[in-house]
Amino acid sequence: SVEYQTATPFAAMLGVFRDEGGFVGFISYVALLAAIAGIMSTADSSLIGVSNTMSCDLFKNWLTPHITPTKTVYIGKAISIVTMLIAIAIAIYIQETQISYGVLLTLQQGILWQAFPAYVLGLYTNTATNSILCGVVVGLLCDIVFVSLVFSGHDPLAAINPTLVALDKSWSSFLGVLMNLVCVALGHWVFKWRDYDDDIVDNGHVHGDEEAEEVVDMQQPLTMVMMAQIMDGMREPMTKWKGAPIWCTMLLLFVSVFHWVGVVDPA
Repeated sequence: SVEYQTATPFAAMLGVFRDEGGFVGFISYVALLAAIAGIMSTADSSLIGVSNTMSCDLFKNWLTPHITPTKTVYIGKAISIVTMLIAIAIAIYIQETQISYGVLLTLQQGILWQAFPAYVLGLYTNTATNSILCGVVVGLLCDIVFVSLVFSGHDPLAAINPTLVALDKSWSSFLGVLMNLVCVALGHWVFKWRDYDDDIVDNGHVHGDEEAEEVVDMQQPLTMVMMAQIMDGMREPMTKWKGAPIWCTMLLLFVSVFHWVGVVDPA
């Protein structure tokens, strides 16, 4: 039908099914409701995740450790409302300005990638919490700046070489992750940040009395060694073969990224 030629693929498919009538038409309505339910589920999960992270990890465990459970719930609800309003404002802005949805998608990918160093280094190394936190903050700020420059028409790579304008815009996200790793390395090797004193712990052994041992147990992060002890007898990708399945997955992902980038067209 001509009226479906300008519609989106999903809308066109539903329109064709609806025109068929009968059971096929019923399937179109089921598919539409399923799509709406999927969108609502994703939005609800995102709101819950943001609310729980901010209210529990940020406020309860850091800023206000003595806050009551009731106030923690109220803070979570307030954060959910603020997050929802910000999301609506972004959606209206994208609709009004007709900017590419790729801007939001690239920014989202960059933010998600910032958790990769924290996940890997926190599990497989003794990198300090302050180093990870510094890397995440700097990486997020750099990612926002790079994405803003790229999609505002001020691509720094294009300014250096005009042929690089054809390069995939996701380089901005990976550059933010690179800055994250650089800050983590500086904090670990230059500033020598540690989660516990080296004079108390040496290669996992405690020197001193029982009080010092209790302090170390409270300060040590959740590492692969501790997880292997907790999950003794269980088979999981993170602990099997020292996490080789996870590392191989990340390696193949990086290889595929270079494949997607392809060759820059000199024309």
